[in-house]
Amino acid sequence: MASGGTDQANGALGTWQRKLAFLEQKLAGTSNASQQFELQEQINECNQQIQRLQASTASAPPPGAASRPSAQTVAQASSEGPVEVFISYSHKDDELREELVVHLSNLKRQGKIKAWHDRALEAGNEWDAEIKAQLEAARIILLLITPRFMASEYINDIELARAMERHAEGSARVIPIILKPTDFKGSPFSKLQALPRDAKPITTWANQDEAFLNVVEGIRRVAENLRQNPR
Repeated sequence: MASGGTDQANGALGTWQRKLAFLEQKLAGTSNASQQFELQEQINECNQQIQRLQASTASAPPPGAASRPSAQTVAQASSEGPVEVFISYSHKDDELREELVVHLSNLKRQGKIKAWHDRALEAGNEWDAEIKAQLEAARIILLLITPRFMASEYINDIELARAMERHAEGSARVIPIILKPTDFKGSPFSKLQALPRDAKPITTWANQDEAFLNVVEGIRRVAENLRQNPR
């Protein structure tokens, strides 16, 4: 259908507009010069992406016209920026979280994803507001599952609750990553497809690098799908 490309562009446009709103709110609430500079750079990037997508929808053909050009334009626009990734984890699992971040380096270097976790918070930032803003902007939300993760009240009440809401809305994809043997039966994410393969906990693999590679391959597939099919 001719409207398919326009619908995709509108979905991507909405994602960038939501991120822009959060960044502008953060900018208005900070007096830190270095943070203001960083936020302004991110705002400029959002505005560029929004203008690009608005131009693609404005030039879309009317209903009944050939859809190939507009779909191609949308695919190009959606693939220009990395997919925002939010990592939800317990600080008790810092070493495993860092190992995952290392294995994601190639995806980040290729511009396919932009991963964020709360260790990226700068001194003086309001941590709760920043976490919530990043959680809203993300299109992929990784849950690093361990007993410590399940025991965290903040994770369950704030991060996990909102992550599952966004997953249900279709505005984000939630991916559980099983780090350690954990009882998560009946949890909000228990029916979601988990990584690595067969939901086998990473720490139980004979070769943990192989387990992390399996996780990265799964994340790559999701990221590439989202870049080509923004919703």
